Amino acid sequence: MKKFFIKRMTAAFLVAAALLILYVINGSVFAVGALTALVFLMLFSALLSAAAGKKLFAKIELSSLTEKFSENHGSFSIKNESKFPIFFGVSEILIKNHLTNESEYIYIPFSAEGLGKSEAEFSFSSENCGY
Repeated sequence: MKKFFIKRMTAAFLVAAALLILYVINGSVFAVGALTALVFLMLFSALLSAAAGKKLFAKIELSSLTEKFSENHGSFSIKNESKFPIFFGVSEILIKNHLTNESEYIYIPFSAEGLGKSEAEFSFSSENCGY
């Protein structure tokens, strides 16, 4: 999850740096306006995420049996009980085999409208998982 956050913040800072360089080189009023809009958009996005994230519920369903070297399929559903929509959300799921101590992260992107639901399918496999 940190990876996606870091990528988004890096992209925002690169755009901000490009606008700042454009302003320094050309003295462009457009660059100042776009930079200001970018800062306000980032703040608004953070506030909206904080407000919506408090009423977000996730459910994961997996099959109980699987064969070795085959993919295990699951479903991921999000219920948003907030009035605010979630855009470009990412869920991080840790799958860990306690016998072999093997672990894997799965990232599932989602969006959920206000007072709505969203579902996504995912799959994973392991050499040490199954019968």
